[in-house]
Amino acid sequence: MSDDRDIIVKNLSYAYPDGTPALKDVCFEIIKGENVALVGQNGAGKSTLLLHLNGVIENNNGCITIAGKQLEKKNISDIRKKVGVVFQDPDDQLFMSTVFDDVAFGPINMGFSEETVKERVKKSLQKVGLSGFEERCPHHLSFGEKKRISVATVLSMTPDILLLDEPTSNLDPGGRRNIIETLKTLDSTKIIASHDIESLLEICDKAILMDKGRVVATGRSEEILTDIELLNSHGLEAPSIVKMLGDDVIPLLRNNFDSSQIKKHEKTLKKANL
Repeated sequence: MSDDRDIIVKNLSYAYPDGTPALKDVCFEIIKGENVALVGQNGAGKSTLLLHLNGVIENNNGCITIAGKQLEKKNISDIRKKVGVVFQDPDDQLFMSTVFDDVAFGPINMGFSEETVKERVKKSLQKVGLSGFEERCPHHLSFGEKKRISVATVLSMTPDILLLDEPTSNLDPGGRRNIIETLKTLDSTKIIASHDIESLLEICDKAILMDKGRVVATGRSEEILTDIELLNSHGLEAPSIVKMLGDDVIPLLRNNFDSSQIKKHEKTLKKANL
């Protein structure tokens, strides 16, 4: 019988070197192809959890299984090929003199031929809407373009699972929209850690809420991320449009504010100048 679970985390705990607890008995499962929102206030443990899932942080206190393989030293190389991480700050991910070299870095180190590397770079830049940027200098790009190039550096290695830390943070509206639309087109399993609840409602079908290193709620994103009382009780705030429309906001967001949906809520939206 096949197992369709891409990620299984059981009883995962972790403390920083100074003894401060970061994760406490974390347990959850993610099915292949799911888009999962990981939410919680600063210090909840979101980034620390992501860094466990491809072995950036090594920890024997708990059990992590990725695509049927337990995360341990003998499997770490195979698992890192399956799990790609996009960091919050693109400057932590971009270090070469051209976009091509940054996006090609992973495939080259995976041993692919020159022809295959070029094809992977081309396809990855197409997926993030930046075809033709191969010879640009990454550090001369806008912050939003850097974010998308960071995603491309991971896509070029064709991971089955994508982990993204605050992909829409510090972006202007156009840059934010570009990242959201890019992520919506990707078929891989995704975990997106973010405070941008509105974007998570648009992209994700499942949500995990963390507080002080623990998982305090899991479920459908439209249930968790529109529960104003639940969010408030764990230091988060729902977007204004969620406060006004509740879970009626879901079809609006997921249909890019389709005209029929806007008409249904026209009076409320006009009143809020949305």
